[in-house]
Amino acid sequence: MIQMVLLQIMTYAAVAWGYVSKTMKKRLQAQQNMALREAVDAPWYVPNRVLYDELRQVPVVIQMKERARKFFEKNERHRNVLIRDALDYDQEQ
Repeated sequence: MIQMVLLQIMTYAAVAWGYVSKTMKKRLQAQQNMALREAVDAPWYVPNRVLYDELRQVPVVIQMKERARKFFEKNERHRNVLIRDALDYDQEQ
């Protein structure tokens, strides 16, 4: 259920989210942490690392970065030259 609802909402338009500030990325990560904690009714003293390991979750920031990478890789091979030329992605960010 977590994958179906939470992750889909948080990674919507992941390509655009890749360019937000570090502060905003931390806020998104905090939202995911709170949602996971609420979903399993985990007390405050359980480390986030344990939640992610036990629930087999990947932090949303990493998920967004991976989805953005896949998006740009896919479009580099697009058959339409205009689309290929329109995308100029710096992978350092």
